Amino acid sequence: MKKYFYLSIFVLGAVFLPKAASADISIDFSNGGNATTTPGETIYITGTLTNNATSSIVYLNSLSNLNVIPSNTVATSSSGSVIIDEVATKNYLPVTLNVSQKYISTLIKVNVMSSAAAGDYLGMYTINAGSSATTNEFPQTQYFIIHIPGATYSSSSGNNSGGLQMGTDTTASSGGGLQMPVDLQFQDNLNLSAGMYSNGPRLIKLEGTSTVYWVNANNLKIPMWTDAVFKSYNNNSEEVQTVTQEEFDFYQNAKYVRLIGNSRIYKTEGKYKRFIPSAVWNPAGIDVSLIIDVNKTDFNSYKIGKSLTTGEELN
Repeated sequence: MKKYFYLSIFVLGAVFLPKAASADISIDFSNGGNATTTPGETIYITGTLTNNATSSIVYLNSLSNLNVIPSNTVATSSSGSVIIDEVATKNYLPVTLNVSQKYISTLIKVNVMSSAAAGDYLGMYTINAGSSATTNEFPQTQYFIIHIPGATYSSSSGNNSGGLQMGTDTTASSGGGLQMPVDLQFQDNLNLSAGMYSNGPRLIKLEGTSTVYWVNANNLKIPMWTDAVFKSYNNNSEEVQTVTQEEFDFYQNAKYVRLIGNSRIYKTEGKYKRFIPSAVWNPAGIDVSLIIDVNKTDFNSYKIGKSLTTGEELN
């Protein structure tokens, strides 16, 4: 089973994440560099790499210090049970960043072994960068935290029901739809309902219609075009709530999707998906929390449209 997280802020007591030093590049993990998961999962960490230079290209030559160590676990023998996939992670790194260019995408793949003990794990990520392909005069390091709760959460807990199971497919053994562990806290720049309507994750459909939508934790809604898509996330029809037009319209429509484990981003237009080249996506500076990651059944339910060619088409 896989999980894909847009990382959310999780307060970890005495653990503080160091910030990257001032240089020509900066590394910013989405929403603070903290994630919560359970043993046996795979996490894809997203973020933004920025060339802060005003007159020169930056070469991102290599990665190093790709380590994860237990910092506060209930078992001291858990070292090596949370591991960065170095091959995949290095493949995510772009070769260069042009002046003021941002690269917003997946940065790190982390495998959490089924033997991983509950607790906190400190991850390290260093980019060796320079003004040429052979110099590394301004390496940058950033840290992230992976938290494994002391209990396993399921759809029967009553606190995390409704919606797509993050990163699962038809072979998933756990049910209950797209969910997050109950202790995962979201802090984002989107307008949550503040009590007007229920925040996601939840499953809804507009009264008088049959199409079911998943509302994610950022209150973005996305349709499930077929019954096969609905079932591929182990959803339960009893969890679908019928809402009024006003409540339906409160949730913003998701515009961007990505196949879990793949860095290619698509814009959705009805039942079509249109590939967004990096030359169009990167300069736009769009928050990666606006991307919905979907499984293969869901991804293939969209027809392929023409690739985007301009930033204006992202709107």
